[in-house]
Amino acid sequence: MNEFKVKYISDELEIILINREKRIDINKNATIMASAIRRYDGTEFNGVLILNNTQFARGEVGKMGYTVVSANGDTYNITKIGLNDETYTIWDRIIITEGGVSSRSLNIGQNGTVWFRAIYEYDGEEFNGFRGRLWVVGSAMHWSENDHRWEQNYTSFSSNQIIFKISAVTDEVYHLKTFVDDAGPQTISWSSNFIISPLGLLIISFTIILFSAIIPILILKKLKIS
Repeated sequence: MNEFKVKYISDELEIILINREKRIDINKNATIMASAIRRYDGTEFNGVLILNNTQFARGEVGKMGYTVVSANGDTYNITKIGLNDETYTIWDRIIITEGGVSSRSLNIGQNGTVWFRAIYEYDGEEFNGFRGRLWVVGSAMHWSENDHRWEQNYTSFSSNQIIFKISAVTDEVYHLKTFVDDAGPQTISWSSNFIISPLGLLIISFTIILFSAIIPILILKKLKIS
């Protein structure tokens, strides 16, 4: 009697999830790549992997987790998941929380400072100079470590009003571009000091001439009366 020996391999899958951007802008699509290998010999699983979550975009700040819940369709019909993997995506944006100016009204030629503070909305972490940069009216602001705020100095050599509003953010950590400006625009106005303005000088000159003419007359009248 011939005997036949059948070799039976008990195998299972090892799941690999790749997610290169774990924090992204709201409304942006997350990219989750799932693959698996057969643990017995490390060969590639060629079936279908089903994730627990098929929502890959959010219109609001929040977090979603991803993992594989089932596998099927492999050449060897391996469906058991022996070693699973998991990942997540956070949808976030930057919030401009505060803003202000050193003075809302300045004389021409005086220097004024505009400032803003910002955080990541998801976890409230400070958006500072080690994480990126804020831009106002097209210019990059400077981070003040002492005051924990973004600052920029401005001056004007003519009567002028400048409205300062955050125009963009540069996030070097998560590469976020979406922001909400809760602080709103800040304004500084420059104007002439009346005393040194042409009109002010004219009035002062006229006053000096007037008093120069009147005072001697009053003195003469007083002397005549005496």
